[in-house]
Amino acid sequence: MVIRKGNRLSSENGRQFIDRNGLMQVDSNKVTVNSIYIKTASNDAGSNNEFAYSMHIDCKNNLFKDISINRLPQSTAKWQSSKGYLLIKETVRIVCWQR
Repeated sequence: MVIRKGNRLSSENGRQFIDRNGLMQVDSNKVTVNSIYIKTASNDAGSNNEFAYSMHIDCKNNLFKDISINRLPQSTAKWQSSKGYLLIKETVRIVCWQR
């Protein structure tokens, strides 16, 4: 289950913060958005629990691809379905509604 509060989405796996002010229209169906994902704390002392994403979202087909993660370009990223990814599915829905 995903709970929405303002620009924050939460699930049992973590929280996603959407930068609604940074939405950029790519074409009539696609949008770029920046977000920060904070994973629920893990037991790994050295693990990174916070990730900055830039993603393209295809609103017509409900697809997404990460174009950068923690400012590292993802040049081989492929379009993916948001099905099964609760936070991403809700992010796609909100971003496409906002555009």
